[in-house]
Amino acid sequence: MRARTRHWGTPKTARRHGAVLLIVLVVVMMMALGAYAFSEFMVTEAESVLVYGRMVQTRVAADAGIEMAAAMVGDRTNSTPATFYHNPGSFGGVIVRDGAGTLGPLMFSVVAPVEGDDTGSMIRNGLVDESSKLNLNLLIDDEESGAAASAASRLLLIPGMTEDLADAILDFLDEDIDARALGAEDDYYQSLDTPYYAKNGKLDSFEELLLVRGMTPDLLFGEDANRNGILDPEENDGDLNPPWDNADGVLDRGLAAYLTLESREQNKRIDGTDRINLNSNNLAELYDTLEEEFDTQVADFVVAYRLFGPYAPSSASTGTGSGSGTGSVTGTGTAGGGGGGGGGTVAGSTGNAGAVDEFARALGQAVFGTQGDVTRGGMNLTGGAQFPISSIFDLVGIQVQKQTSTASEVLTSPWSADGGEMIEYAPDLFDVFTMTAETVIEGRINVNQASAAVLMTIPGMTEETAAAIVSAQQAGLSSSSLSGRDTPAWLVIEGIVSLETMRSIAPYLTARGDVYRAYVVGHFQGGGPVCRVEVVIDGSQTPPAVVFRRDLNDLGRGYSRSQLAGE
Repeated sequence: MRARTRHWGTPKTARRHGAVLLIVLVVVMMMALGAYAFSEFMVTEAESVLVYGRMVQTRVAADAGIEMAAAMVGDRTNSTPATFYHNPGSFGGVIVRDGAGTLGPLMFSVVAPVEGDDTGSMIRNGLVDESSKLNLNLLIDDEESGAAASAASRLLLIPGMTEDLADAILDFLDEDIDARALGAEDDYYQSLDTPYYAKNGKLDSFEELLLVRGMTPDLLFGEDANRNGILDPEENDGDLNPPWDNADGVLDRGLAAYLTLESREQNKRIDGTDRINLNSNNLAELYDTLEEEFDTQVADFVVAYRLFGPYAPSSASTGTGSGSGTGSVTGTGTAGGGGGGGGGTVAGSTGNAGAVDEFARALGQAVFGTQGDVTRGGMNLTGGAQFPISSIFDLVGIQVQKQTSTASEVLTSPWSADGGEMIEYAPDLFDVFTMTAETVIEGRINVNQASAAVLMTIPGMTEETAAAIVSAQQAGLSSSSLSGRDTPAWLVIEGIVSLETMRSIAPYLTARGDVYRAYVVGHFQGGGPVCRVEVVIDGSQTPPAVVFRRDLNDLGRGYSRSQLAGE
């Protein structure tokens, strides 16, 4: 028999089975790695969705803060300067939605810099009244109307402003094409690598100023690179980190801290009804309205002032007026109310009560001439008014001589110059009276919040008076003090200025405007993402309108959790 041969080694089938096992192991390993990568990707996606969701929530919270601010600005029946200046209850960490997560409740905070804090170390929960700044868009109007102070001279009082920059700004705004001595017009802008034209009109955005020759972001916004109103470490370290600064421990917020494009007030009473225009050309209607609203004494006094001007015994025989009477109203029309002081931007001096104003006489004849002589209180109104009223203070603490066809009588003002009495009557007078028929009053300066530099732009203001006002502002930052400063009359009541000085500066002053800038932050109590938004709310419209909005998220977080929590 043939012997069976034995083969030593691994059979081919066994080798094939080992290869399959190796392939299976590799596949399993790759699938495991794929599953791991997929799970990591899903975790990352989940975290991204979570972060994005939180960011969306903070934006919703910021929007809620904007709506809250707009609603409060629109509620003129329940607001004072203190309501908007520092109000943690309404603007500090307001909960939008309770949260059970790790970051806690969703909330918004409305923050603003403290104007008198040069160190940039404090913030407050409130709004920025745009009336605390100089309205750049109105400077050209004032200049063209022949106002007492030129636009350039007022601009030069702003820190950081130079003569050539002031002229360039005004050339950019005015409608003509003639360059000022140090200014620039289209011939300059058209010569640039990327040519453009001067605005030659009012600015729509603050950033448009960057188109003006010589203007830079550093000049416009200063060292406050992230626009949070706080002097951050990188804003006080010289050249170590941008922005470049002088490391002097003082926050320079640039020209933006002193200038605005929007400042106005609604020319209505707090309850929304029309005010009484003391400069109405229809004296008969004015008399009847005053008599109905107040009494015959007030009607006689006000109309006698419009006819004959303030009375001075020394000049009674010649009929020459003196005191607070004014000449022609030449600036922007203004009126009392909303905490404001009644008046227009006025230039001129006391007129002569014996020299008849021909224009006013002609106007009176046009209104009353076909009806014969029109009288009220025995006074003949046919000749029309001779004396405009620049502010309520023109009528305070003075006398007028009422003249009728049969007699002459000296009337004493129903409103005493005594500060104690002024506290009682000033709020009502500022709410009821206006000096213009315009629906809004533009450009007056908020005496409760304006800096000394802005106050100095008021014609007739002195450094001593501006310093005294700012000192009083800082002493009255608490809500209890601000609540007694609803009108500019507090300057007289507290002895900051004399009644005579007040008559000259009152047409430029208000105690609050109706346009506010708000820096709103949506955030979680426990940290996490934030949403920063800057808006301008115009409360002179009904309902209030957001006329400007800018997202500040690209400038960074801006505030720590403790700062937003008010710790």
